[in-house]
Amino acid sequence: MAYPVHTLPGIDGRYMVTVEEIAPHLSMSAWTLAEACRRLEFPHFKLPHRRRVLIDVRHVAAFLEGAPLESKRLPGGGRVVKPGPARGRA
Repeated sequence: MAYPVHTLPGIDGRYMVTVEEIAPHLSMSAWTLAEACRRLEFPHFKLPHRRRVLIDVRHVAAFLEGAPLESKRLPGGGRVVKPGPARGRA
């Protein structure tokens, strides 16, 4: 069940959360969500030289509404995967 951004229970008004914090609200395990992030299939941030993956709940809302993902690799092993602009229909 998807929740609107402003009503995600347990997120306490924060925009950046960990995989472990948001996975239950998306009805999935933290492992499954981490794998989706690793495969660049879910919006997230991974800072260079760090193991932790952070997720912006505003990006999750846009992604769940159908926005396509854009990814950018950062030097040092980091990456940013976020929703891009919606593509118009031809």
